[in-house]
Amino acid sequence: MEDNNKYPIFKEYITKCFNDQEGTTIIYDNEDVTLDFFDKYKNDFNNNQFENMHNFINDEKCTITYLPNSNISPYATQAISKVFDVYQSATDTSGSFTKEWTIKMKCYVIYDANKYVVTSSKNPILELGSNAFGAAFTPYIDSNSVSTSYTIASNKLSVNFKGSYKLKCGYSPVIGVSKTLDFKKHSITKTVKI
Repeated sequence: MEDNNKYPIFKEYITKCFNDQEGTTIIYDNEDVTLDFFDKYKNDFNNNQFENMHNFINDEKCTITYLPNSNISPYATQAISKVFDVYQSATDTSGSFTKEWTIKMKCYVIYDANKYVVTSSKNPILELGSNAFGAAFTPYIDSNSVSTSYTIASNKLSVNFKGSYKLKCGYSPVIGVSKTLDFKKHSITKTVKI
């Protein structure tokens, strides 16, 4: 019997993904395995069995991204604003705690609708999304570790966004010494096409 309190962020996140499969991408070993994943795990999902899915995503180091509908302007110069919602999980460097969270990568592209080419962009913004760390934990993105960039493709039809960050967490147990936990550096790369 599966523990229904395990992986609450993953359950919430994967439910969004199953409910909007067109907005979801799952990458395993540099290949898009989204359709295979949904086929393989649809019965588990329908039966509220999340552990096999969670283990596959984490053990195989998959990247799972949920992209809700984007906002597009109806004028000649158009703006595309996309927020990639990326599930992450890691164990702190001491090996004491394994936690899960989502990171939101906000990307912005301006393009000329008449010529159909990207005209500008800016560095993405990274924000901590959902998390289930618990009352004794205060997770945060270490602002000194954040690095973001973008590159407009040579054909000017897409923009590649990169971001990296280190997740840290204040830990204040009821009994014991407070300390800062290090959940390591993580990288995200996403592409927005016009």
